[in-house]
Amino acid sequence: MTVLSQIESWKRGSEPKRAMPGSGSYLRLTIDSYGLREIERLPSFPPKSALRSETHVYVADSVERLGQIPTSFKFGLGRLYPHKGMRSLRSWDTPGPPVLPDYEFSPELQPICPRLGTIETQSSFGITFFISSGQIAAIHAHTLQAPSAYSCFQRLNPVKKRWVAWIFVPIRGGIDKFGFRTPLLPPGAAVLPQFAGSLVLQMSISGEVVLGPYMSMGKYVWMEDDPTTLIHGISRMGAVYPLGTAPRNEEGEEEEVFYQNPTNLAPPFEHAYFSYAELHDVASMEIYHDKALRFCRGVLVRYNNGGERALGQCRIGVDAVRVYEQPACFCYKKTKYLRHGTRVERDSVRIECHSNAKHDHSGDGWTCTEFPSRLEWWFTSEESRISFTPGREGQR
Repeated sequence: MTVLSQIESWKRGSEPKRAMPGSGSYLRLTIDSYGLREIERLPSFPPKSALRSETHVYVADSVERLGQIPTSFKFGLGRLYPHKGMRSLRSWDTPGPPVLPDYEFSPELQPICPRLGTIETQSSFGITFFISSGQIAAIHAHTLQAPSAYSCFQRLNPVKKRWVAWIFVPIRGGIDKFGFRTPLLPPGAAVLPQFAGSLVLQMSISGEVVLGPYMSMGKYVWMEDDPTTLIHGISRMGAVYPLGTAPRNEEGEEEEVFYQNPTNLAPPFEHAYFSYAELHDVASMEIYHDKALRFCRGVLVRYNNGGERALGQCRIGVDAVRVYEQPACFCYKKTKYLRHGTRVERDSVRIECHSNAKHDHSGDGWTCTEFPSRLEWWFTSEESRISFTPGREGQR
C-alpha cells in the first residue's frame, strides 16, 4: 500500500512510477467504467480544456489535498481508498476544469452531486435540455461533432425516456448571462435553493429563454459567472442541476429582481412548458414532424438579424424536418392522437408555412395567420397547444 503523493505517474496495465523530490504540486486522476485508469503528477493546475468526455471523468486537485489517499496496485490495476470524512472527490467531464479546486459551489448540492459537467457555449450551436416534471434529467451540447442529442437521450433510464420533454435552445450569437427564476413564497417559508427554480438564459440576439415550468410571477437571480462555460452538477440519481454564483450586496444577501408577467396565462396541461416567438422579419422556419405519429413536435424560427428561437420540441436528428424560406403566413390545424397502447387522447398540431397569403389546403380545419404576429406554444413531452396573438412585448 502506498499513497498518491508517492506516485509520479501510472497507467492501467503498468507499474507505477515513484515521485521524486520537486515533483509537481497537483495530481490528475482519470477514471472510467472499470475504475482508476491513470494518475498524473502536474506542475500546476491543468489549464481549461475544450475536451469533453462521456466515458471518462477527471479529478484534478492539489497533492496537499489528495496526496495522503492510500492506493494499491495489483495485476496492473489501481485502487483508491479515500479516508472517511474527507471531501468527496470532485470529478469533471473535462481534463481541464474551468474553476480551481477551492471554488465553492452551492452547499446544498455538494453532498448529492459527485460529478460536474460543463458546456462550452462558444463551440456549440445549441443545447438540448431533457426535462421531466420541471427537473432537468440530462443536457446535450450540439456541436459539429455531436449535432444530435439522440445518444444523450439513449443513456436515460426507461422511465425518464418515456416522460422527458426535449427542449432545444439555439445559442448562435452567444449567451450574455444566465440565472434562475424561483417562485414567490409566503412569509416564513423555507428559502428555495437556486437549482429549485427555472434556468434562465439571456441570449445576445434572441432575448430571454426560460427552462422550466411556467410562472406568472417570481424572482430572478442573475449569476456573475462567465456564460461561455456553463457548469452543472450531476446527482447520483442522474438529475442535473445548473450551477452559478450569485452577486451579493453589502449585507451579504443575493441580489434579486422581482418579476410578474403582464398577462397571467393559464397553462393548459399539468407541468406545461411555455415558449413563444415573434413572427416578424423571419428568414426561415424549420418544422419538426414526428415520423411515426405524423404531427408537429416543434418549430425553429430564424430571423434576418441572425437570431433564432425554438418552440415546442425540436428533436434535431430524430424528427423529419421541413424548411420554409421567407415565410409570410403560418398555418396550423389542431389535431388529437391516442397515446401508444391506450385510449387516452392527447392534443397535437399540424403546421405548414407559405410565402403567399393566398393559398389553399388539402382538407378543412386549417387556421392561417399572416405575419407579423406572435406564436405562443404550450407543450409537454406528449402534447402541444398553440395560439396566436398580436405581438406583445414583455410576455415570457
